[in-house]
Amino acid sequence: MSFKRKWLIGSVLFAIVLLAALILFLVIKPEFLEEIFEKNQEASITPGASSQAKATNNPGPNREAGFGSSPAPTRVSLSGETSGFPDYSAYYAKLPGELSQSPMVGEIPKGETILLRFYNFNTGYREFEKSYLLTTGNVKEGFFDVPEITIVVHSKYVPELNKNNLCDTISKADTNNDVGIYTDLSTTKLIMKFKGMIKYKDCLL
Repeated sequence: MSFKRKWLIGSVLFAIVLLAALILFLVIKPEFLEEIFEKNQEASITPGASSQAKATNNPGPNREAGFGSSPAPTRVSLSGETSGFPDYSAYYAKLPGELSQSPMVGEIPKGETILLRFYNFNTGYREFEKSYLLTTGNVKEGFFDVPEITIVVHSKYVPELNKNNLCDTISKADTNNDVGIYTDLSTTKLIMKFKGMIKYKDCLL
């Protein structure tokens, strides 16, 4: 048999095998794609353990056990539209004026700054919503790189915050492992700087 004829027969056989494989793929394709789609959906809804670990890692030197482990509640948003995530925009709008009247904020020493931040876990990862700078008798939205103290609280406590319960709310969130408190100061230096606020030590140290 000549080389040309062998090549022709081989090409025909290859084409037949390729066609059979294509037909087989078309037959099983719907089930195959459905399985892949379901796996992708599960992966997007339920983050892996490594993602959860990354989200809950707390680099700060202070309270860190369990911080950030509680998911945000599901509720109807303030706009009246049903949502899987809470909407605290109306509460945030009132927060600076409300907390500026807080006795605790009024006793922050002059020249010192406390950074108060709120986070959520709506997507399975810690995401910051708002940050506020607390100085003597004043609260304003903003961020500061080197505050004396940084307090990070789950945003689900925002609706219950008012001028009279800032420390109590932070303590409550701490009990539920929903607070992180960070400082680069030693305990001795922290007490010296904030000695006038010793009665608030449960929500600052």
